[in-house]
Amino acid sequence: MLPALLSKRRKELEQADVLVRETSESGQDSEYQLTEAGHALFPALEAMGFWAQA
Repeated sequence: MLPALLSKRRKELEQADVLVRETSESGQDSEYQLTEAGHALFPALEAMGFWAQA
């Protein structure tokens, strides 16, 4: 996947409140965490992954 596309998708997930960006105290590093909504989506995404591999 192209970096620009990955960045766009990540921003879309942030806007949809599926991901939240957490910046380190130094301000140089970032991590992304699933929100409550992101955790709620996990079982459906996992099932779709299993279905796609079948």
